[in-house]
Amino acid sequence: MRRIAGAMILGVLLVLSAMPLAASAAPIPTANKRAAASFAKQWLAKYRPPGTRISGDPTHGGMQCDACQLQPGGARVGYDEHSFWIVKQTPKQFIAALSAHPPIKTSIIVQGEGGGGSPGHIVNTRSLQFTIPHQPAGVGFAQLEISATAAKGGTAVRVDSYAIPFRPRPRSERLPSGIHAATVSVASDGIRHRWGLGSVTNPQALARLTRAVDSEHVGQPGAGPVGCAGVQGNRGAPLIDIRFQTRPGSRTLAEARESSCIFSGGPGSPAEFAPPVAFSVHGKAEAPLEQTVGMENVLAQSGILHPCTSSQMSLKPGSQFSTRVGSGDLKLTDRGTPCGLSGQPKLTLSTAANKPFPPQRTYKPGPYKEVPDHVLITPDYPGSVNFTWTPASKSCPGPTASSASLLLPGATQPLSLSLAYSKTPLAACRGRYTVWAPLASG
Repeated sequence: MRRIAGAMILGVLLVLSAMPLAASAAPIPTANKRAAASFAKQWLAKYRPPGTRISGDPTHGGMQCDACQLQPGGARVGYDEHSFWIVKQTPKQFIAALSAHPPIKTSIIVQGEGGGGSPGHIVNTRSLQFTIPHQPAGVGFAQLEISATAAKGGTAVRVDSYAIPFRPRPRSERLPSGIHAATVSVASDGIRHRWGLGSVTNPQALARLTRAVDSEHVGQPGAGPVGCAGVQGNRGAPLIDIRFQTRPGSRTLAEARESSCIFSGGPGSPAEFAPPVAFSVHGKAEAPLEQTVGMENVLAQSGILHPCTSSQMSLKPGSQFSTRVGSGDLKLTDRGTPCGLSGQPKLTLSTAANKPFPPQRTYKPGPYKEVPDHVLITPDYPGSVNFTWTPASKSCPGPTASSASLLLPGATQPLSLSLAYSKTPLAACRGRYTVWAPLASG
């Protein structure tokens, strides 16, 4: 299962065309509100900076909780408990030590710098945000934010323990009874292009699809709409459209539309984000759902999304290929109908004498894995394989590549690519390079 941290990030609204207006979300139970408030207090008591606690903000309002302001206008949707401290280290030293020895064992750590306060009184701060794992029942999200800034007598530190109550999904907002078929299609380029993937009538495959949709959580408090339209230019990422029916071609009982885009700050970024799922029942839009299940995986397991083959794929130079910096982006284009890629591709770089570089190093994701196992590729929305290397230099010489080949998972014939188009030759230090997982990044 794929857990998306992006539910807590404000982004660009992804418009899912032809869907009814979303309904208002169900209220949050009082017990969940109490659980979030109690959890915030517990975690504030757990962390004590190595200094002296003080009664108030020594910067007179300049230190704010960035994580707490999650809605337009700065409205708070959770429960924040905070404290102020004075430590002897400089802000840079304090944040560096905190980053090296975090108070929470979590892979989600966001570091930032910013300014706050009133006009003419801007306070520059350094901060770290830690996602608190293993929340109790009733808590949907929890975070510890620690910020530091220079102040009289040392460094002022603000600690915020922030928790958001969990909003359950009512039974009325789940799939209705009477579903015996599902029609699946993929639309891209602003839904101008559409491909039908087929209908699902097999009971086991259909049960897999219905479980996946019904297991999605309803959008949680503070969840900003995150979208990929505009991130890759004017073309949005493909939309997976699933229409549940009594039989193929009959009236739609329920519909779910999920964007296949996942985007982040770069390869290996610990947090990658996905847009919400538009969901309707009997033509009535329900509250958007959080994308917590990789629908590409479900469709592949159901036999609807077929694996990409070498015969239907082509490889072309990417628009972002920086040989001086040491990063490459190989584009994978689908010539036919949408298909899925799963697994680690094998990239081979070779010299002009057709001598391959040393074996590649592959990126191994940590326990917080966001990238789905299957990547959806369409003829007008290509996938890409990213790889990086340290450019060769006098102190670290290495071979120069003149060609590359890419062997897709499950394929027997590699795809060839000439690197002659690059103005700066691709020369890697000691011939070493690292291949990242394939991402449908357009």
